[in-house]
Amino acid sequence: MANLHPCVLLIELGDAVMHAGRLRSGVSEALVVLTEHVHIGLLARAEDAQGRDALLPVTESLRALGLSRFFEPAAQHVLVHAEPIPGRHVFQDARSWVGTDAEGGAIVLVTAREEMAKQARALGIHVLRFGPGGQFDEWEALPLLVLRELEGGHDARSLLPALNLRLEQRFGLSLSHIESIDRGRHGRIRIAGIVPTGGGEDGLSPMSVTIELAPDGDVATLIEPGAREEAEAFHETLEQNRQVAGIGDPLEPGMTHVMEESPEGELRPVRKRFSIG
Repeated sequence: MANLHPCVLLIELGDAVMHAGRLRSGVSEALVVLTEHVHIGLLARAEDAQGRDALLPVTESLRALGLSRFFEPAAQHVLVHAEPIPGRHVFQDARSWVGTDAEGGAIVLVTAREEMAKQARALGIHVLRFGPGGQFDEWEALPLLVLRELEGGHDARSLLPALNLRLEQRFGLSLSHIESIDRGRHGRIRIAGIVPTGGGEDGLSPMSVTIELAPDGDVATLIEPGAREEAEAFHETLEQNRQVAGIGDPLEPGMTHVMEESPEGELRPVRKRFSIG
């Protein structure tokens, strides 16, 4: 396991993982990526949490869902509690899995319950809530969000598998490698990468793409090849013809566009006048 720092991803067994008794789409794929970076744990509630067989129903549920391999041995990956909302001691037990004391190491909790999220945050736990109003509603996004919580999403080696899982799910493509990672405005991250595509002599013709990650770590936009170059050429033409005003500058005679900042934090020309007269 190539952990970036001691961390437990603690997933509550419930609506975040299952829907109508079935495993949600993307859960297994996300866990495959995440096992390379964090210690994955499961949080489950049982009336007899201290009984010698308390883990048995949980392990049987994991087996039925096809998730057993991510939580073995159960004694180091599964926590059972009796309270509706687990107390501080439960999260302390989770930290012990990665060899840290009660206050050391990071825990990222995944839950669908708002009351659970509030209590965990009050205890200083990072929370990623699943579902409407939460941080994510598709499991393919989770690895990117976790990496953002832990290390800002700047490490290409750890970022590539997480990014490809999301790109494949949303756009049907994946990167062969990442060329650069740059911090943009408003907490965004811009990634330049290469997509192998058909058409070259060897069957592959590399295509450069740019992906922008939102402040939470998820994919915000995929910029198609050539789109940025076209925008830059258009801006240059406006500048040469003295048809664009800077941010906050008045629109002088002959000018048609004003530079404005986009939601992504980029400067772009916006048409304000439809005549140069």
